[in-house]
Amino acid sequence: MIYHVTSAAQWAAAVEQGFYEAPSLATEGFIHSSTIDQVQGVLQ
Repeated sequence: MIYHVTSAAQWAAAVEQGFYEAPSLATEGFIHSSTIDQVQGVLQ
């Protein structure tokens, strides 16, 4: 399984809009993702 970490504000906007698009898709051309073992490091 892969995970993607986002902010509460970005997630709330996605719920309101009905879809989520990671900001990195526009700025870097891909969506950052992590394995479960990497998530804790991403959160720090």
